[in-house]
Amino acid sequence: MAQPTLRKGVTAEHRTQFEPVAGDLGDYLLTSKTSLRVLLTRTLAFQTSWEYNFDSTPAPGVVSKVDRALTTGLVVEFH
Repeated sequence: MAQPTLRKGVTAEHRTQFEPVAGDLGDYLLTSKTSLRVLLTRTLAFQTSWEYNFDSTPAPGVVSKVDRALTTGLVVEFH
C-alpha cells in the first residue's frame, strides 16, 4: 500500500474496510485505521495510529458495537 510522504521522513497511511456478511448487508464490520510515521534515524521511526472498528451485530454479551484504539510506538526497519 502506498504511503504518501508529507515531507521528508514523515509519512501517513489510511485504510478503511467494509466487510458485509454474504447475503446480509445489514450485518457488517467496518474497520478504519490512520497512521502517522516520523523517521527518527535511518532505521528507527516513531508511529502513532488511530483505529476505529464498528460491528453492526456484536456477539452476545458484548456491550458496545464500537472499538477504538490509539497506539504509539517505535518501529525498527532493516533495509
